[in-house]
Parts: sequence; C-alpha cells; structure tokens
Amino acid sequence: MKRLADWFFWQLAKLYRLRFWYLARQGNPVFFYLFIGLNNALAIFVLGYIAHLTAWPLLFPSLGPTLFLAFYAPQRAISAPKNALLSHLLGAITGMLCLLLFRQLGWAQEVLALSTVAAAALTVGVVGSLMTFFKILHPPAASTALLAALGYFDHFSQFLGLMVALTLILLQAKLMHTLAGVDYPLWAPKEEEALVLKGKGFTLRPSQGPPQDLAGLGEVLIRKGSFDQKN
Repeated sequence: MKRLADWFFWQLAKLYRLRFWYLARQGNPVFFYLFIGLNNALAIFVLGYIAHLTAWPLLFPSLGPTLFLAFYAPQRAISAPKNALLSHLLGAITGMLCLLLFRQLGWAQEVLALSTVAAAALTVGVVGSLMTFFKILHPPAASTALLAALGYFDHFSQFLGLMVALTLILLQAKLMHTLAGVDYPLWAPKEEEALVLKGKGFTLRPSQGPPQDLAGLGEVLIRKGSFDQKN
C-alpha cells in the first residue's frame, strides 16, 4: 500500500514540475499558442467521444468560442464560468421562447421565412441587451441564442446537452489552468470596469447615460475640454 501511495504522489509531483516548466516559459508565445490549441482540441475530442458513447448531442458551434475565451483570456470576466453559463442559458431560453411565440402565431412555418428571420433578429437583440443589463457579457451566447431561434433546440435533450457540454468544458478549463498554475475563477472574478465609449477628447460611460439631445452632447464635449466655449 505504501508503495502505491509513493507512486501516486510521485506522479502527482510530475504534474507540479510540468506546471513550473510551463510557468517558466510563459514569456515564450509559442508555448502560449500550443497551450491554447492543445486544450481546445482536447476539450472538443472529449466532448465528441462522450457524445459518441452516449449518442447524446454535446457538440454545438457556439461552444467553440467559449472554449477559446476560457483559455485565451482566463482572468477576464467575459470568460468566467458565471458569464458563460448564465449567458448561454439566457440565450437558449430566449431563442426558444421567441421561436415558440412566432410558431404559435403561425408565422414561422417555413424554413428561413421572413418571420423566422425576424424571430432570430429579435432574439439576438434582446439577448444582447439582457447580457449587458445583467452584466453577464459573453459574446458566444449570441450564437446560442441564434441557434435556438432558428429551431436547433427542438428537444429538451438538446438543450440539456448544451448545458452539460458547457459545464464539462468549463470544468476542464479549471483543471488545466490549475495544473498549469494559471488563475481561473471557479465562478466569477472581480467585475471589470464597465465598457466605455471613447472619442477624441471625451469619454462616455454607460452609467452616465446618453445625452438627451445634441445640446447635451455639446455640454459633455465642452466639459471634457474638446471644444472652446468661445467658438
């Protein structure tokens, strides 16, 4: 038993040596590129293999960008598990509800009918606004919303498969980042500063709200020093 325990801890120590080896070479972009590429490929292979064994749909196009963000920018809020899970959930539910609404109205019977296009447009617009409002920004979720609005989640098993697959790739991201010694939140990091609109000589923040009219915009520009009031 002691020999087995010694062997286990020896193998575990190898992982930590691999971590130190990777961290010592983080300044080399080649290792960063390989880290991203290999982990993306491994995650998709694992999902595909599980889908093959279980005959359960687990591969969805919108998960590719989520996976990339998780390994490319692990410490940004936009890549955090909270944003990924909640925004994909929001996108899928909103898309299915919009599609159901248009079907109940009898406006979405044909593939790619104008009504279907309208449902898709409404879905993406609503999801974009809600992600911003709830501060769960995660761009790949817009793809999930579009897929749902176009009818790709006709069965609950497909929706459940999406959420299971998403959970699996986020857990893998946490595991691989931990082994590599890279910080990756289990749920959510400290929120980043809100996005701002920057122009020549002025900055508008969403919390300030947009100017009510052109005169209001002029006041903002004057206050920021872009214009001379005497002119």
